[in-house]
Amino acid sequence: MLKKIVSYDENLFLVLIKLQSKVPLKKMFIKISRLGDGDFYVLFGLLVFMFGSLESELFIKTTLVAFAIEIPIFMILKQVFKRDRPFEKLNCCNRLVIPSDQFSFPSGHTMAAFVMATSFCYYFPIFAPVVYLLAGAIGLSRIILGVHFPTDVIIGALLGILCAHLGILISWKYYMGF
Repeated sequence: MLKKIVSYDENLFLVLIKLQSKVPLKKMFIKISRLGDGDFYVLFGLLVFMFGSLESELFIKTTLVAFAIEIPIFMILKQVFKRDRPFEKLNCCNRLVIPSDQFSFPSGHTMAAFVMATSFCYYFPIFAPVVYLLAGAIGLSRIILGVHFPTDVIIGALLGILCAHLGILISWKYYMGF
């Protein structure tokens, strides 16, 4: 069964990687991917914090707790699975960006994007469609840029959502005294 999943994963990757040849899309996906590098999250957090509302403060605290959960999980899983990146495993594709670490599984950019999106949408649900679309675009960009397989991104998204929910739960228990 695992072989079948890997085969399907690689075939889907090969379909999506064809978007690399579209120059305007290539440039757009490089820019979208850069939003997941981390600097954007700091700037976004500062912008939200400037609003000075209780929701803004709780969002910042929740997100910090969620990232404190996410980062060790991400680092451990990378070392446990040590999955080769697509451009290393498959000879038919190139990477269009330099990955921030050695291994492919899970996608750290996607995990972080979904931590941020889920935490933000918990306190500001009206923005959910836009924020989740952006998080999904960051994940998709990592596939199209040749540095992740689709399952790396899917699992990264699910783990990011889980870490955010754990951050929300812990934050509410701690800050609200529940």
